[in-house]
Amino acid sequence: MNGAFPIAVHRNPPLKRKGSYIFLNPGRGRAEAAFVACLLPVLVGVGWLVVRGPLECSRPVSGLALALAGLGWLGVLACAPRVRDSLALLLVVASGALALRSLGLASELRLSDDLERYVWEGALLAEGVDPYAHAPDAPALESFQRRWPELHARVGHREVPAAYPPLAQALNAGVVCLAGGAQEPQAARFALRLFYGLCDLGVCVPLAWLLRRRGLPLAGVAVWAWNPLVVLEFAGAGHLDALAILCTLAALAALANRGPEARGGRALAWLATGTALKLLPLAVVPFALRAVRGRGRAALAFFAAGLVCVLPFVLLSGELPRVGGLSAYAFRWESFSMLYRWIEPLFARTQLYDESWSDPRRLARGLVFGVWLALGVWAWVRGYEPARAACWMVAGFLVLTPTLHPWYLTWIVPFLALRPSLAWSALVAAAPFLYWPLERWRAQGTWAEPAWLWPAVALPFWGLLVCDAWRRRGAR
Repeated sequence: MNGAFPIAVHRNPPLKRKGSYIFLNPGRGRAEAAFVACLLPVLVGVGWLVVRGPLECSRPVSGLALALAGLGWLGVLACAPRVRDSLALLLVVASGALALRSLGLASELRLSDDLERYVWEGALLAEGVDPYAHAPDAPALESFQRRWPELHARVGHREVPAAYPPLAQALNAGVVCLAGGAQEPQAARFALRLFYGLCDLGVCVPLAWLLRRRGLPLAGVAVWAWNPLVVLEFAGAGHLDALAILCTLAALAALANRGPEARGGRALAWLATGTALKLLPLAVVPFALRAVRGRGRAALAFFAAGLVCVLPFVLLSGELPRVGGLSAYAFRWESFSMLYRWIEPLFARTQLYDESWSDPRRLARGLVFGVWLALGVWAWVRGYEPARAACWMVAGFLVLTPTLHPWYLTWIVPFLALRPSLAWSALVAAAPFLYWPLERWRAQGTWAEPAWLWPAVALPFWGLLVCDAWRRRGAR
């Protein structure tokens, strides 16, 4: 990771301005044409997946579609820093983003069962029932199991209570209610996908601000807006990470805008909102506090915004949120991982899986968490500014986590627009192939990775990461 994500400032060639828009000279360069042309394979690849229905990576045609979309996006990433902004180009970026989200909303890829849990827990909360108190299969919820049998049957891991933070629960409850409640599960699923798809589009706004602050082309927004993984996971699968990423980028944009101290409070309020959706933005808070004046007021804004985010849940459920589901997730969940898969077996050689303090899972997770905190201390000592620190902490999490779901990798995509990395770009492009075991999961309920998957995805990443670090070191 070292050296992979320095946030540098680049300046565009001089542009002609007219009013509030930017125009180019009549002769457009080949970089702009290549940039626009890269949208076509992304549209074709995503469109073909939509036509095929539920994603089946093992089918050659689906694999080809994923590869085509990924290669098109890598082309976007390569061309974006070289293009010059124009009104026409920005309209193409916006049109491509809308077209891809429309395809995502039209899809039925069934990438995960998280959306079913969003609907279930949102419907429970709308009924005044605390989703943290009981797992979906709990006898206390028998009446709801009878009322919503189809929805209950589709919820995954029904023995585990809610794990998502309180603001996520309250938002899901609101969207589900507006869509007709659990009596209309299909409408509720689509409404959640539409909501988080709109949040995903919203990420383009703070990202454009950060690009402009660094003198980079605004067309770099396409690195996010045209990313196939982003489209599939938010408009397609409705993951709430879209809103958490939006909040994090909004905070970084506020911190990048040097001005009144009030912007520090605004940034911390955004981070509090993001933390009430996913816990990862909490890692950026110390760096944000160091970057602003009036730290006391900024810290007060953070806690006040956090209280406001928790309050809707408390008012709806009548109780403070519990952490049983989150604890179960942190202790038990493991899927594809970049490093963790090699760490836990080391402890398993001498310790028993007995759920005690010496359980290999606790020891391995404690070790990787300690390493992640050490990365934060390193960034703090090196004086990383908030955007670079955020990228560093996100990258560290993705490398160390025991559970690297494909949609987790969307967190790194905005930073690739600010400073491309070949290693991380290749990993993001390959991320949809992490769904290879999905077909067997649907048929048998067993998630089993093929032996070739980790070498095919992780080894190129590590090799390219070394190349990235070596190249940047040589450029100094």
